[in-house]
Amino acid sequence: MSQHIQDQLDVIDVCTRMAWYTDRRQWDALAGVFADEVMLDYTSLTGGEPAQVGGDALVGSWRKLLGAMTATQHLLSNHLVSVNGDVAECTAQFQATHLADMAPGEGRWVLGGHYRFGLNRVSGQWRISALTMTVSWSSGNQAILNGSAAAAPDSGSVAARFLESLSRYDINAVVSCFAEDAVQEMPFAPPGFPSRLEGRDALHRLYGGLPEANQSMDFPIRNVHPLADREWVLVEFDGKIKQYSGATYDNHYFGLFHVVNGRIKLYREIFNPLVLTGSMSEEDRESTLSLDAAG
Repeated sequence: MSQHIQDQLDVIDVCTRMAWYTDRRQWDALAGVFADEVMLDYTSLTGGEPAQVGGDALVGSWRKLLGAMTATQHLLSNHLVSVNGDVAECTAQFQATHLADMAPGEGRWVLGGHYRFGLNRVSGQWRISALTMTVSWSSGNQAILNGSAAAAPDSGSVAARFLESLSRYDINAVVSCFAEDAVQEMPFAPPGFPSRLEGRDALHRLYGGLPEANQSMDFPIRNVHPLADREWVLVEFDGKIKQYSGATYDNHYFGLFHVVNGRIKLYREIFNPLVLTGSMSEEDRESTLSLDAAG
């Protein structure tokens, strides 16, 4: 294979990796496809003027904007590549789909057009040093990118939906309140009880066992305290649980929720561990383990 053809394939690979790493939220890997400085031209979409930005700053802005989406998918095709020594240009068609957790029909934005990549060979590796996006068409709700109150439910309503779904034993609705990489912390959990859960899958496994362990559950809210940063809310609520054995477990909770784009990223749950350990038999404590590990 000639060096020219190898260079063309390597350029296509780097451009493809930009789309792949973005959609997979592999931000550290994404930083590796960019040069230290990138000439960015999104004026076709946003107006204004092209701007020189740092590669790390560009990744940081994409992480904040696109990482808040429920999902994104960037498809590239029809690559046209020219190489001249250590400088290359690649033009590719694209279609980009963005999804947010909103009412049906409101949380989808799709656009299509083409990218023009400028690349330089740096220490033997191709890096993207210029990126121009030209939009040919779009459909759906572009406002999902705004990060405004109109683009996502407020944090208090998400927390209330989580507790209401838990009371109804609607486990799918409970888990859907969380982001894929959500973390739940129980800093005052007594010995033998989990104090931290990571990821939606772990939360689903624990919440999914609650209907078998408890005859009924109710989590009435006492107070909702929005914080200065609207992504954070403190919710005071009660837990009223009746188990199949006839035992009851009632506790008082404070939940600190960090909600990004309508999904819970962090849930820090505060409850009285003495009530938990002092009000149940060993058998009941075993079954309630799922409750206080999962909310």
